[in-house]
Amino acid sequence: MIAGAVLAGRYRLGEPLGRGGMGAVYAAIDQKLERPVAVKILLPELSEDLEAIERFRREGLAAARLTHPGIVQILDVGSAPEPGTERRVCFLVMELLVGRSLASALSQGPMPVEAVIAIGLELLSALGAAHAAGITHRDLKPSNVVLVPTREGERVKLVDFGLAQIKEGPVHQRLTRTGQILGTPLYLSPEQARAEPCDARTDLHAVGLLLWSCLTARPPYSGQDLAGVLVSALEERPAPLDRLVPAVSPELARVIARAMEKDPHARFESAESFADALRLAARRPVRPAASTEAPTSHASWFALALVALLGVVGAALLGMLGIWAPWLAELAQRRAAMPATQPAAAPTPAPSTATPTGTAEGTPEGTREGIPEGTPEGTPEGTREGTPEGTPTVIPGPPPAAATPHRPAPATDPPPSALPLEASVTPRASTDAAAVCAMAAHCCSLAAGHPPERACAANIASYEESDEARAERCAFMIRAFLSTFAQEGEDHPDCHSL
Repeated sequence: MIAGAVLAGRYRLGEPLGRGGMGAVYAAIDQKLERPVAVKILLPELSEDLEAIERFRREGLAAARLTHPGIVQILDVGSAPEPGTERRVCFLVMELLVGRSLASALSQGPMPVEAVIAIGLELLSALGAAHAAGITHRDLKPSNVVLVPTREGERVKLVDFGLAQIKEGPVHQRLTRTGQILGTPLYLSPEQARAEPCDARTDLHAVGLLLWSCLTARPPYSGQDLAGVLVSALEERPAPLDRLVPAVSPELARVIARAMEKDPHARFESAESFADALRLAARRPVRPAASTEAPTSHASWFALALVALLGVVGAALLGMLGIWAPWLAELAQRRAAMPATQPAAAPTPAPSTATPTGTAEGTPEGTREGIPEGTPEGTPEGTREGTPEGTPTVIPGPPPAAATPHRPAPATDPPPSALPLEASVTPRASTDAAAVCAMAAHCCSLAAGHPPERACAANIASYEESDEARAERCAFMIRAFLSTFAQEGEDHPDCHSL
């Protein structure tokens, strides 16, 4: 047909909307009522086929019997000369549906469970009305279900009753020859595949297949050709939905599986009973669909940040341990080699004897190194440059060689000497590297159980570093010794932090 032609003096044809096995559909304008309509015209190659003409006419009559919001409304049925020719054509006029077919929706992937249940309930409502009027659709498929948008959402419209079976009184009117298979192969019931009589349960089987396709976005049966599809429809069962779609509950999967039973007697008896079971399954909690994305909660990020922070802190501590490990290992070896004796009470503090700088041979072993050169003879040991005479000693000198303040001294050793108590609490300048390191060497001698060795002083002075860095390192040593003394209950007032 040519766009712009007027059919039956009333319907001005527009653009074609689609084409099926029996007819082509055009958008049109009803010039009499001034409203948009859809006009379906029997294909020219079937214009001489009396059976096709009768089936086409009965499609209009079947749909015109039905008044239901889920079934397309038929407005007119007739025949008229084809514009520009003397050939007559059969046509039917129906409401113009603006929406999308279910086939178009399935091309975008599986549909949500809630949407599929809603489609199923509306489709069963429309079929219930058709079955009550004695009409079996027999050609349910995605392209014959239209989803029309409304304020409440998309609503179902069932179209194309061209293969409908109409019950007239006690018998069904059949327009098919014996052994003739009618219907879309992918959605055929077993009785249709065997060309056996059909009833309402045939449509319910097709609804089950449609819902299965909506949830999986693929047809229920497959085959390389028509024969393969028919064998699949007769012998195979679609896979259980709850195994294919995690969001489908076992109850919903069982309802749809019952509708797809091969034996009509095992299916639901009516559209109403099918709808009731579907509603009951819809009340069950829907299992959430599995997610492929990893969770990214705030707690997860916090945990990752905490692990990273602990790693940084641990690395810093390991670095510090590596610097001080030789000192700590030497201290542990010396303490392990000492006899297991109880610590003696600290001796009574006594004034320290200052040794003049530059003393000749006989100077007690362990005399402080690092006394500024040029110190006048007679200057007490450890006295700072520029310190007035009579000022208490600021750097404690070591006790005599045989003194062990925290352990009993042998009878042959001279009595231990210690710094005056006031000298141990005299404020010190932490920036004086020589003073801090002298105290570190003294504390080392107390921990080792012997006077300061040359090794202690040599190790302290062996690093090539600034005075400030050396003071900080020696202060760390002093704190480590004090902590060890405190843990073991020992008291060394002459070893203190500067």
